[in-house]
Amino acid sequence: MSVVQEKLAMLQQGQKVLKEKLPGVMNNFMGVSQSVMQNGKLSLKEKKLIAIAVSVAIHCET
Repeated sequence: MSVVQEKLAMLQQGQKVLKEKLPGVMNNFMGVSQSVMQNGKLSLKEKKLIAIAVSVAIHCET
């Protein structure tokens, strides 16, 4: 399994646990996330590029 696949699996497992323990919080978070990640004043592509730039800037490894 590649490092990327391992990190993705960890993220998915964490999301699963949070959804089980805090379903209301996760449902609200997912709603906000889905509404933000749509075309608007910035395109979806621009938003994804900004997310990548921020993760690089803060040295995010996931």
